[in-house]
Amino acid sequence: MVDLRKKLRSGMIAVTPAGSYLVLTDCETANYGSQDFCIIGPDGFMIGRGAQGNPWIFHQILHYFETGEIIGKPPMDELVAMMLRHAKMQIAFKGEEYYGIREFRKHAAWYTSGYHNSARLRGMINEVNTYQELEDLMERVLLQHF
Repeated sequence: MVDLRKKLRSGMIAVTPAGSYLVLTDCETANYGSQDFCIIGPDGFMIGRGAQGNPWIFHQILHYFETGEIIGKPPMDELVAMMLRHAKMQIAFKGEEYYGIREFRKHAAWYTSGYHNSARLRGMINEVNTYQELEDLMERVLLQHF
């Protein structure tokens, strides 16, 4: 059984002015803490670092609560498309390709975590200096079924 008082003190649960519950968590998977959610019956919950490199987590969580099924990581082609999109947006935000690509590298580590040969891939990503180099690398990754 969940001790609500303990979780309130730890900051894991917040009570809104309207008296509803909000679960604050660093969930990284769709079923993280699902027993607590079911017992407490919160009106919502916040996802923090679990969304870094995993924008699919919101769909995964919704699917889990609707069906009880856990959806796995997205296929490599979907991952690559999201990484390239993110890199483009990072470059646009930073205003210069040099800084945007360098900043994107840390995000690439989050995106690739848990995939086959991810350490090797991260090493290769850390060597790219332009968006074109990143795009070429990702194309090779898809062709090799990395």
